[in-house]
Amino acid sequence: MVESYKIPSIVLNIVRSQLTRPIPLELKILEAELLKRHPKGILGLLFYGSCLRFGCNTDSIADLYVIVNDYRSFYDSLFLSLGNLLLPPNVFYLETSLEEKTIRLKYAVISLDQLKKATSPQWFHSYFWARCCQPMQLIYYKDDKVVEEVTRCLCRAIYTFVSRVIPCMDMGFSVHELWIRGFKLTYAAEIRPENKDRAESIWQANKSYFERITPYVLDNIKEAAKNWQAPGRGHESRFRAKRSCRRFLLCTVPWSTRIIVGKFLSVLRLIKAGLTFRGGVEYALWKIERHTGTRIELGSFLRRHPVLAMFLTSWKLLIKKAIK
Repeated sequence: MVESYKIPSIVLNIVRSQLTRPIPLELKILEAELLKRHPKGILGLLFYGSCLRFGCNTDSIADLYVIVNDYRSFYDSLFLSLGNLLLPPNVFYLETSLEEKTIRLKYAVISLDQLKKATSPQWFHSYFWARCCQPMQLIYYKDDKVVEEVTRCLCRAIYTFVSRVIPCMDMGFSVHELWIRGFKLTYAAEIRPENKDRAESIWQANKSYFERITPYVLDNIKEAAKNWQAPGRGHESRFRAKRSCRRFLLCTVPWSTRIIVGKFLSVLRLIKAGLTFRGGVEYALWKIERHTGTRIELGSFLRRHPVLAMFLTSWKLLIKKAIK
């Protein structure tokens, strides 16, 4: 069972309204290119990340999840199918042109069944539910059933995120404090080249969405939070977490474990991306420099051996503390 909460219709409607917004022309071009490249097996294309928040330009790479029915029908390769099943997602690169403008795309493949599990409380690590709890946009879907399934996945991700972060909050907290704390915890559980202002940037871009949906979610998580105090003039609403001797263990032990496991999984994903992501080394170095200001130079030997390059680059960046 992946449903652990009875999701109220108001939460479903808020997520669905974000999910089905009008699509920019750049995304229609990317949609056409992906469907041309993969003519079978695609159920939906889910747009997320910084380009969704701030728009696509020539200096950015759009992020998409390609949701598929199953890996064997999507891939011709057994290796890619097994890699996607055992350590999702597989990541690929695509670029196309629009009026002499280059549009770049990084797309990650995951099956609908695996997405359902990865956004639920069944999935221990935060990699998927930390991304899917943020606003997303379904730029293509096979039918209305896909819209409903994806809507429920994103709702589950929000409930999973909030329920995992609540035990780490002080007794009284605001919606803003909850999401900032959660983003910082999930960043720490991966190897990510994010600067210290990244969590606040995501909050500011999606503030109205988080403020609107979070009270309904908290109202459903009875074991995690209770009561909320209406704000005075010019102040935020304050929520109260239940006091419990289990709260410390529910925060410290799981998140410490996620951090250890997540660093290991991040290295494995980088190595796997070196096999599937054409230009993956260049992309990783570009993203690190863009987010942290740290520039890493690689020789021709490492550029010819992307798996070794990914491993050594990760080590160099950890030593330089460019990533954590």
